[in-house]
Amino acid sequence: MLYVGSYLALVVPAGRIPVVDDSIHGIAFGKVYHYRVDGDWAKFVYWPLEQIDRKVRPGAWELPWERVWK
Repeated sequence: MLYVGSYLALVVPAGRIPVVDDSIHGIAFGKVYHYRVDGDWAKFVYWPLEQIDRKVRPGAWELPWERVWK
């Protein structure tokens, strides 16, 4: 129960992009994270639940720009 609850509290299916501003080169870049915590550990810990979630709610896992391009 705690495992599922913590997954639901941390997951962001549409993704979030923390932007890193590189003012020296004048560019901004980021990586899409599907959890409220940075790093890759959450995608490994919650992989089984994420696979179920992706099948149950496929529309929620579309990235915002994917909806525009359809």
